[in-house]
Amino acid sequence: DFPLPYVLQWNLNVQQELPGQFLFQLGYTGSGAHKLYFPLNVNMPPPGPGAIDARRPIRGFGNVFHYAPLFNSTYHALLAKMERRFARGFSLLASYTWGHSIDGGANNNDQNDPGPQDPRNLKAHRGNSNFDVKHRFVLSGVWELPFGKGRPFLASSAVGNAILGGWQLSGITSAQTGQPFTVTLNFDPSNTGATARPNRLRDGSLPAGQRDPVRWFDLDAFAAAPAYTYGNSGRNILRAPGLVNTDLGVARTFTLTERVRLRFRGEFFNLFNTPQFGLPEMSIGTPGVGIIGTVVMPERQIQLALQLSW
Repeated sequence: DFPLPYVLQWNLNVQQELPGQFLFQLGYTGSGAHKLYFPLNVNMPPPGPGAIDARRPIRGFGNVFHYAPLFNSTYHALLAKMERRFARGFSLLASYTWGHSIDGGANNNDQNDPGPQDPRNLKAHRGNSNFDVKHRFVLSGVWELPFGKGRPFLASSAVGNAILGGWQLSGITSAQTGQPFTVTLNFDPSNTGATARPNRLRDGSLPAGQRDPVRWFDLDAFAAAPAYTYGNSGRNILRAPGLVNTDLGVARTFTLTERVRLRFRGEFFNLFNTPQFGLPEMSIGTPGVGIIGTVVMPERQIQLALQLSW
């Protein structure tokens, strides 16, 4: 008797037209997912001394998974958007989201989520979703430069039209806060075979001026739990670095004859070559813990293209 998972969604939006062909929108959106399935290992022993297999509830077997609708999730967000549709060679779209997603656990294939350490207390595993992003801002636009034939400036200048006419700029800038991660231990004080968590002594986040890729969080804020106990540190309690990225496009169309046109386009990805760091090593006791050794986006890339049409 497998119940069907379901999602409820709701939203409210208010729009206001502003001078200059701008449209402002403010809204709230929320959703709740229920009866989400998760494979829970129900053959983990309680913390204690001795061999793990001898203390399992179902002796003679290893891991036994109960696939059941164990978790729920919620999402709430405030949305703001300013839009100017394309007119007179210019368009603009700016959007901001302040949101929060909470769930009881991630997909079993997500290697960054260690899973519940105590299968008898799933409430302790509820926390920020692995994909939770608190703040996100995106600005994009298209601008046809107002120079050359048919434009407000240098319309009758052959030199101006040859140099500045027909150019178009487009771009998108994204900025967001980092995704959460879970601090774990590389050994198991509980002696249950689970991925153990430490005890949390204080917040664990370093001040902005002290964080860098070689020391991203406060290691002294965590300590191993006493023998045969679970650590009290929660799931996804710390945040990885945020992301700031700008992509730029430059294009121009050359009219060679009435039927033949040549279009040039240059694209600059990660224009300012901003490092976009990944998750730190989060397992205490592992060499390199607290160090970020990966990036989630490549360095600056430039792509040039020519298109001939007739």
